[in-house]
Amino acid sequence: TTFWDVKDEDARNLMTIYIEELDRNGSIHIEALCDARRRLFAEDPGSRESFSWASYAVHTKGLFK
Repeated sequence: TTFWDVKDEDARNLMTIYIEELDRNGSIHIEALCDARRRLFAEDPGSRESFSWASYAVHTKGLFK
């Protein structure tokens, strides 16, 4: 989910990396999102200027028993 509106291009960039990280780390959603943010910053230092990456969150309700 996001806490505010994000630009389509920003969402595409982060979510593309997120899906790759999700596949790589065995479907651990929170870890994948954190890794995606780190990769985005490393691959595109200009992405730090946009706070759209900060609007994403993973809801864990129901994921853990």
